[in-house]
Formats: sequence, C-alpha cells, structure tokens
Amino acid sequence: MSTTSFGKAVSWPPALDDERSIAERFADDDLIQAAMTAAYHAAIRDHLRTGVPMVVCRDGEVIEVPAEELAAKHGVTLGRSTP
Repeated sequence: MSTTSFGKAVSWPPALDDERSIAERFADDDLIQAAMTAAYHAAIRDHLRTGVPMVVCRDGEVIEVPAEELAAKHGVTLGRSTP
C-alpha cells in the first residue's frame, strides 16, 4: 500500500530488507506518518465494519462521530484507503 505523507508518496509497510536501526526508522518522519495514517485508516475500516461510531476530540470536547463521516472525509473504504 502506498500512502501520502506531507505531500510525498510513502510505501507502507516498509521494505523487509530495510537495514536501518530502530532509532533511524523512528527518526524517519515520513515512515512514522505513513504508519500513523495506515493505523488510522484501519481503525476507520474496523468501525465501518462493526457500525460503531468513533470517539474523537473536537474543539476540546469528546464526541462520537459516525465512521461513515470519517471514511468519506479521508477516502477510506472497506477495501483499502486511498491517499
């Protein structure tokens, strides 16, 4: 899967032959952003499947938001996310 991070396409998951240390990987902002985006999209898909709203913080308040609303906003479908 490819995702967008700060306007750049980033491959996720990272290549298995990446020989960088853990510290070097954690210093890679694009890789971290890609991981966070992939996890967020996976959470949206899980909530779409179960029909359970997501709990988010908006304007300092914790609220429930229908997963469909977040999916439409972020281009997520049950199949896979779009960058």
